[in-house]
Amino acid sequence: MKSNLLLSVASIAIVSLAGCANTGGSKPSGAKETTKVASASAAPTAKDVIARYRKAIYGGDGTRKHSSMTMQGTVAIEQYGLEGPLVTYSMAPDSNVSVIEILGQKLSNGCNKGVCWAQQPGGVTTTLTGDAAALQLQQADYHQWEHLERYYTSMEIVPPTDGKESPNYKIKAVRKNGDTDYYHFSKETGLMVAAVIEGDTGQGRMQISMQFGNYKDFDGTKIPTELIQSVPQATLKLTFKEVSFAPITDDKFVKPN
Repeated sequence: MKSNLLLSVASIAIVSLAGCANTGGSKPSGAKETTKVASASAAPTAKDVIARYRKAIYGGDGTRKHSSMTMQGTVAIEQYGLEGPLVTYSMAPDSNVSVIEILGQKLSNGCNKGVCWAQQPGGVTTTLTGDAAALQLQQADYHQWEHLERYYTSMEIVPPTDGKESPNYKIKAVRKNGDTDYYHFSKETGLMVAAVIEGDTGQGRMQISMQFGNYKDFDGTKIPTELIQSVPQATLKLTFKEVSFAPITDDKFVKPN
């Protein structure tokens, strides 16, 4: 029973990985193309902050330079001393698969051609429906930030609750079903430093808190190579060591039986 619980916790790491490890995309609808997110006369909007983020990640005009990406590394449940390999495959427009191996078992989550799934401990693969499928589809959207209106009814910067100046901009994003996500962007660098994703997943309804660090440049794209994910059951650390933008064959996106 304990091993199944740990496997379920580990599989959480790959639920929202695609959307957050390489969050970004082309120009969001109506976004201002500006790197100036604050001035004496006007406060930045959420679109301003996101536009700056895209430029910080991709440089130039803030658009992605590749249509596919493979990331390899490890996922660790540090409080239990467990670690295993992790690989993710992402391809435009909406295909994504993540695979981890831990306690001798492989778990796969992903989406391909509009169908999303979650592989549970023991090898049973569940086809996602409803809000769980919608959340996974958003994470699989290679250019989700180009058309945020598909997912969010509103996005706004929220001030610190304690009234003190914060080093980050906090964006509140409300989905069409009422679920709310929060994204935190550094005022200094423009990079995403944290996020909180809320909603239904293949492992049930939960709130996943994430921290992004150790950004590195891979062929002109900045990618966080260290992610900390916290859920009620445990804290997971994801570390990426290799990133490739080479084309990916279709067999990588086949749903497990």
